[in-house]
Amino acid sequence: MSQTIWSNSLPFSLTNLQGLNAVLQHDQRRLHLTRREDSNLWEVDLKNFEDIEIDEIVHLAFQAIFTSLPTTKGEVTLKWESLASHKGTLTIPVFYNEEQGFLSTDRMSFWQIATPWITNKQPEWPLSYLPNQRIRRPNAPKPGTILYERFIPSLNETLSFVALDIDQHLHYFHEWQNNPRVSYYWTESGTWDQHREYLLKLQNDPHAYAVIGCFNEQPFGYFEVYWVPEDRIAPFAQPWHTHDRGFHALVGNDRFRGPHRVPVWLSSITHMLFLDDSRTQRVLLEPRNDNKKFIDYLIAENYCKRLEFDFPHKRAAFMEITRTMFFSCLGPRI
Repeated sequence: MSQTIWSNSLPFSLTNLQGLNAVLQHDQRRLHLTRREDSNLWEVDLKNFEDIEIDEIVHLAFQAIFTSLPTTKGEVTLKWESLASHKGTLTIPVFYNEEQGFLSTDRMSFWQIATPWITNKQPEWPLSYLPNQRIRRPNAPKPGTILYERFIPSLNETLSFVALDIDQHLHYFHEWQNNPRVSYYWTESGTWDQHREYLLKLQNDPHAYAVIGCFNEQPFGYFEVYWVPEDRIAPFAQPWHTHDRGFHALVGNDRFRGPHRVPVWLSSITHMLFLDDSRTQRVLLEPRNDNKKFIDYLIAENYCKRLEFDFPHKRAAFMEITRTMFFSCLGPRI
């Protein structure tokens, strides 16, 4: 079996042989991983990898293992002869056993490492409040900023989420919201000027911002991500946590619909929100309760339907996934 995975900057062909050997290759560079039988210890051969930073090598090796063997349980260990000489430049958050000379992590921890998928990671914020009890929030990303980018081996495509730029993306929003399939659930059909005003209002809302989803840089969907405590869902999310997140979603481009794609973008935007702020412990949604297909997709991705409740404009299903549930299952789809 062969597939492509990416380091920070280069595509590598990954060949896995019965779960005991893996070879990563780019041009003349080859990274050999050999698994000791009946263990999760992998020995690494760094032939022609001397000019690549240790963090990139470590991330690439663990990514290859967890991509090839996505249900791997327990700690996975890497070991190679020159590891000790590289330890001074190691910054990736994995465990280094100095006495025995190996690195280790587990699948749940690995998928919580933000780089390289979060491309505009802000410094972690402390837990603090303003005098009026409003919660401190980082500023929304600037329009056009790439927020998340990940190569998807099962599709052989790159998925990305980009902060919406009104000048660049308004025509997609306008077209999609006037699609009867979308407007049935969103009820936001309207004129060009109405949609521009909608996005301008959202752009000035400190609790939410708009995102465009792309496959291979082709826009496929629109998302609104928000902080739960300041959102209309907050009264139904009790007890809410300070840094709960939520999102609304639509797929407007029919070329990118289908059951092989929904789990990819659905798990990926969930992944993005958990990586964006390590204080976030839950991601919530409130789709219409008659949107059975979408609710079934959410449940398949380990979201739990907690209850139904009434907004003035719809009866909604309260959908929830916790950080522990997301990462202790399979994490993002590959």
